Amino acid sequence: MPRPGITREQVFEAAEHLTHAGRAPTVLAIRAHLGSGSPNTIGPHLADWKAQHATGQAEAVPPLPEPVETAMRQVWGLALKLTQDQLEGERQALSTARKEIEQERAELSAEIERLDTALEHAQSEARQAAETLDTERQAHYQTQAERQEARSLADERANRNAEQEQELHQLRTENEKLRIEAATADERAAQTAELRAILEQFVTAG
Repeated sequence: MPRPGITREQVFEAAEHLTHAGRAPTVLAIRAHLGSGSPNTIGPHLADWKAQHATGQAEAVPPLPEPVETAMRQVWGLALKLTQDQLEGERQALSTARKEIEQERAELSAEIERLDTALEHAQSEARQAAETLDTERQAHYQTQAERQEARSLADERANRNAEQEQELHQLRTENEKLRIEAATADERAAQTAELRAILEQFVTAG
């Protein structure tokens, strides 16, 4: 219980006086204004005054005029519709981009498969050419022209194999980039769907 000496009315009057004077009604300020008083006594009374003062300020705020509220609802509805239209447009754009990426990936996969087959065939031919050259060297004496021609053929096929391997590496790199882009498009589509669901829930709740 607060100790007697300083009354509730005195604390309230001191707080009002300080407020009108442009000063904050603190325990120390009220004690200085009254010239005495224990903080244990002033504190509870000051808390009551602040609670009443806050309630009075809240009640003094007038309600929002109906025309203003109606206009705000119209503005909010328009903003919400624009947001939904924007989200729908982005969703359609993402869907189109994803289809294009999938089509390009399919074409690249087909090209990679074709080059794999061609590379295997070329490697087989190169091995056969090397084996033939080795067999001919062991079994027959050949002229310099024949040996040079066989070497040139082997070199040409080796160069072609190297070029095909490089092209295949580039295509596989592009295919990996497209896979990453497709995954990114999926993630953005999921985020757009989630945001749209949240907006629909908000509209339904409103």
